[in-house]
Amino acid sequence: MTISNYDLGNKIASIRLSLGLSQEQFAEKIGDITNSSTITKGTVNNWEHGRNKPNKSRLLAIAQISNRTVDNLINDEYDFKSWEDATGYTEEHIKEEIKKSSRINKNDDPQTQISQAVNNIEGRGQTDVGAINSVETALRSIENILNDYYIDPKKKEKFIDNSSGLKLMKPHSLESVAYDDMTPQAYEDIVDILNNARYAVDKLKYKYHR
Repeated sequence: MTISNYDLGNKIASIRLSLGLSQEQFAEKIGDITNSSTITKGTVNNWEHGRNKPNKSRLLAIAQISNRTVDNLINDEYDFKSWEDATGYTEEHIKEEIKKSSRINKNDDPQTQISQAVNNIEGRGQTDVGAINSVETALRSIENILNDYYIDPKKKEKFIDNSSGLKLMKPHSLESVAYDDMTPQAYEDIVDILNNARYAVDKLKYKYHR
């Protein structure tokens, strides 16, 4: 079955991204192969959004640079090869995730299902690891709240080690930057709790990774 312009556009975008090319660079590459100067960034953008599709010579060029046949390009609705090239996940791995996930709507178009499966595999979807990653993000936001309560912005500039990338103050420097009416020891006690929580949550990612 020949795929729709929309699905072909998604496939072309996936191929381009797997090659690490911008739309302009992709257009130049196809233009070089077809000896055409009329292929532009806008041309590629129209392909990728399903507004139209490449003609036969351009389809052949796209197939050539993606190491596939034109038949595969226009008939493989699921296009697992492009996804494998872009993510490193095999067709079998992605299919297994689609099969076992109750959150993926099996009536959605194939590219949406595959995209959701890849998100699940990478810990960004509706999975145990996705939930754990969200909790980690929430814990990081608590760090910002804690600093707002304790650290006086007028004092902090010369004491924070910006090169470390740490959001929480080092205990030995806290007294120098804390508000005068706050207790540094309370800050340190909360930091200990947060650090222990982040360590425990991080360990869960390995326990429930699938």
